[in-house]
Amino acid sequence: MVIVQISDPHVMRDGESPGAGVDAAANLASALARASSLPERPNAIVISGDLVEHGSRDEYRRLASLIRDVDIPVWLMTGNHDDREAMIDVFPALARHRVECGLQYEVAVGDARLLLLDSLVEGESSGALGDARLRWLDEALAGDHRPTLVFVHHPPVTTGLSHIDGSALADGGALEHVIGRHPQVVRVASGHIHRAMSVEFAHTTLSVCPSTAHQFALDLAAHGRIVAVAETPGFQVHRLHAGRVFTYTVALR
Repeated sequence: MVIVQISDPHVMRDGESPGAGVDAAANLASALARASSLPERPNAIVISGDLVEHGSRDEYRRLASLIRDVDIPVWLMTGNHDDREAMIDVFPALARHRVECGLQYEVAVGDARLLLLDSLVEGESSGALGDARLRWLDEALAGDHRPTLVFVHHPPVTTGLSHIDGSALADGGALEHVIGRHPQVVRVASGHIHRAMSVEFAHTTLSVCPSTAHQFALDLAAHGRIVAVAETPGFQVHRLHAGRVFTYTVALR
C-alpha cells in the first residue's frame, strides 16, 4: 500500500503568492504529476489541510481544476486556512462526511484504512479536535482492527519550534491517549509546520509533511519567528510494507 501525503499547498488565485514569492498552484501541480508517476502507483493521495490560503470559493475552484484530471483518488482535509462551507460548496461530496463540528471520514485502502481528522478551529491558527471528534475517532478505531494511518493537520505534540508551538493542536494529549489504546494505528501524519519532522508518539511515529508551497525557516531559538522561505518544496510517501510504515520525503526540485 502506498499513500502520498501532500500538505499545506495554500493555493491562491492566479498571480498571487502565499509567501516567499512561490507559485503555490504550480508547485501543487508539480507534486501531483510527480506522485502520479511514481514507480509504484499510489493507492490514494491525501492533501492534509491548508488547501488554500484564504478559504475562498475562487481558490477552491482553482484547487478543483488542479486535481480534476488526477487518476488517483484524492482525499481532502481541513487546515486552519480552510473554510468548511466553502469546501463543501466546491466539493459537495464532502457533505456526507460531516460529523459534529467538523469533516472527518474513513477511507478503506486494500487491507488497511485511513482516518482523516478535522482540527480546524474557525478564526484560529491553532487547532483542536474536541470531545465529539475524539469520540468519533475512538469509536472508529474500536470497531476495526486493520492497520490504520491517522491524519490530522496540526501536529499533536510540541515541536521544539516556539513560533509554531503557539498554534499547536490544543488537545494533542487527548489524541495521544486515544491512539495509545489502539495498537493498530501504525502512523500518525500531520502538516502545518511547513517542514519535515518525525518524533515518537503514543506507540507509533508522528511524521510531519513539508509544504508544497513555501517552507518555514528552521529557527530553534526560544523566541523564534515564522519566516516563509523558498526552500525546496516536497511531499511524503507512506508505504505499508512487511508490517511497517516507511515514510519517504520527495523533493520537487
